[in-house]
Amino acid sequence: MNGGGRARSSVERTMTKFNRYIYQNLVSQLEVQIENWNRMANAETNLQAAQALRLKAEGLGYGLRLLDAFEPEFQELVDCANQMTRTGGTHYDQGTH
Repeated sequence: MNGGGRARSSVERTMTKFNRYIYQNLVSQLEVQIENWNRMANAETNLQAAQALRLKAEGLGYGLRLLDAFEPEFQELVDCANQMTRTGGTHYDQGTH
């Protein structure tokens, strides 16, 4: 311990680094992967391999739409995590939401 203060645990150090833009980053990464698989499918000469890439992109597109449908709940979880980070709390008051 430095100067009589308490040492911070690894959990506390990790919590202070919580990424509040995680939803936007996740959506962006999914969009990039979909574009990449579609580009690869267009360049693929093997029709079966091209179809497999298109199906992967389509499946990820469904996942992206599902993520979009649950954005409010996802943001609530992010807000909760950020609240816990700020307060150092270990619980979430569900009665306020």
